[in-house]
Amino acid sequence: MIRKIIPLLLLTLFAGAALAIDPWGEPEILPGSMTVMAQVSISGSPAVNNDVLAAFVNVNGTLQLRGKAFIQVFGGVSGCLIQIYTENNGEIITFKVWDESIQTVFNANQTLVSEVNSIVGSYPDNMYQIEAGQTTVTDPWLEPVILTSSMTVMAKIGISGVPATNEDLLAAFVTVDGIEQLRGKGNISVINGIAGCLLQIYTEVNGETIYFKVWDYSAQQIVNAFPTLNSEVNGIVGSWPNNLFHIYAGNVQTVATPAFLPLGGTYQTAQNVTLTCATSGAQIRYTLNGTDPTETSALYTNPIHLNLNSTTEIRAKAFKEYWIPSNIVSNTYIITGTVPAPSFNPPAGSYLNAIDVIISCALEETVIRYTLDETEPNENSMLFTAPIHINQDTMLKAKAYKTDWLPSNVVSAIYQISSANEDNLNAPLVTGIQNVYPNPFTGCTTIEIAIKEYPQNYLLKIYNIKGEQVRQFNGSAKGIITQNWDGTDNKGNKLAAGVYLLYFQVGSNHYTRKLILQ
Repeated sequence: MIRKIIPLLLLTLFAGAALAIDPWGEPEILPGSMTVMAQVSISGSPAVNNDVLAAFVNVNGTLQLRGKAFIQVFGGVSGCLIQIYTENNGEIITFKVWDESIQTVFNANQTLVSEVNSIVGSYPDNMYQIEAGQTTVTDPWLEPVILTSSMTVMAKIGISGVPATNEDLLAAFVTVDGIEQLRGKGNISVINGIAGCLLQIYTEVNGETIYFKVWDYSAQQIVNAFPTLNSEVNGIVGSWPNNLFHIYAGNVQTVATPAFLPLGGTYQTAQNVTLTCATSGAQIRYTLNGTDPTETSALYTNPIHLNLNSTTEIRAKAFKEYWIPSNIVSNTYIITGTVPAPSFNPPAGSYLNAIDVIISCALEETVIRYTLDETEPNENSMLFTAPIHINQDTMLKAKAYKTDWLPSNVVSAIYQISSANEDNLNAPLVTGIQNVYPNPFTGCTTIEIAIKEYPQNYLLKIYNIKGEQVRQFNGSAKGIITQNWDGTDNKGNKLAAGVYLLYFQVGSNHYTRKLILQ
């Protein structure tokens, strides 16, 4: 019965060995070998399925993997049939066990002397006993594959948010045809509080995906790490101490994204922007020039002051030692202010004859509203588009507006016109359009309008045959007002020949006349 069971057990063990996941790679294949039927325990407990037994020989000071096999529990026995490659009798064979459940390598106390073609142990009553335990492992990996070229990485390593220690190791791997291949390993050293490692990684082609693992000496376990890196023959990645390549192993946390107060937007007053981060101990770095912040960018310590009439983009990123930095967050602030007060030309004062007043503002793209009846101008008051004709005593008030800006203060000017106080023997009998001459015209025509009673605001508009307003004049007056038109639009562009409509409005009354430009 035993002889019938053993072939089945051997088949199961060999099949399972192909599934093993361990830190050692493939063994050295030699022409000769020996076989060991072992029963394996770890710290006094039986090994379990998926654990791995490995055999080593020390060759010139370097441990050489000579065999490994998958451990199978069969009939309550944790057994392993391992083939150990050897060409010579008398080599000292040592053993290690990979505990798959906790991803840890354990040394075994037993050693064995090689004997070519021999068989040690038999199932189930005379199995070779291997007892692995809590023996401190300084390096779970064999030597890396040596290639003709390499690259260099200057790394900074953290494990679960804290710096690695002097006893820890950093290893680099590449998967080749589905098999993990060790390409480099190095000791981690803590210098000036920085856990760093200068690692040579062997590679002969560009573009290989390199991934990392860290041996946590204190926990006696291998910890996966990220990010990955693309190989570059003769490349150098990272520099000491301010541009190290960050490697994060274990349970790593990400720094919270900074928050802005106030949020970006348009403001009419100077702002002080406060940056905060919910991660305790994090530092916020920021830029104001449109570039992404790094660990060497300006350190946020006090609110960022933004002056009037400015546009600023603030980009921020939070950092904490051995944590993944936060995402970059950006807010743009448009700080406008108050529109400057308009000015009058000519200025307020006494004048002998009627004048045309121009209102202007030092800030571009403003809209100016005005009144001539001593009321305060608002956003619904008359829009300044052309010089205001004043031929009698008038108080002119103006206020400037611009989108997203606070409106200007109201400014006023009193104009006294001497000729307006003299008796006007030729005062008009009716209000309306008195005359247009010449009409038709080619160069310029004179428009006479009349306001019979007290001084009033008026509008004089000219439309083309499409109903589009092309020119506007306005003012406040009484009596006969003369206005010349040279056939141009409000921007001074010469208009095409054709028929135009003259529209004159005083209060609720309006009057029209046809004009012909030749």
